[in-house]
Amino acid sequence: MKKIALIIAIVLGSIVANAQVRPEMHREGKYLYILDQELSPDQVLELVGEYNYNQTYIGAQKQFASGKRLIISGAVIGFAGIVTSVIGLCDSEESIYLTGLGITAVGDICLTVGVPLFCVGRGRLNWLAEDFNQRNGYAQSAASPDVQVSFGATKNGVGLRMNF
Repeated sequence: MKKIALIIAIVLGSIVANAQVRPEMHREGKYLYILDQELSPDQVLELVGEYNYNQTYIGAQKQFASGKRLIISGAVIGFAGIVTSVIGLCDSEESIYLTGLGITAVGDICLTVGVPLFCVGRGRLNWLAEDFNQRNGYAQSAASPDVQVSFGATKNGVGLRMNF
């Protein structure tokens, strides 16, 4: 029992230790982070280079933020339009009903424009982080992770096997 507890402690310790040494870049919202610290625009410029900063980062942040605003606005406007239409139906007022349909259409347009903007901006920011990680040797393919723990045959019988 002590051997199993020791093996589990070693495996978990090595996984945690491995996660602490890799200063990978990642995205949270429209900002980029390294080691859970938000990068300033000057730091991003220094890390990704002037070309990627000017051609990708600035535009991606604007797309992400605009898309998010349009999605929220579209949802609120669309909901208000639906409520207005229902009120028009309940009161048998055709003009209120049609006004509600128009408001709903505006909300739908905002959503239709906002979702692609949001997704493209998010994808471009993710690409910047992945590109930085790959250029600095932090990228790891899903096929070959750094640490692999499996249960199966070992040279002394059956047990946990750790490959790294």
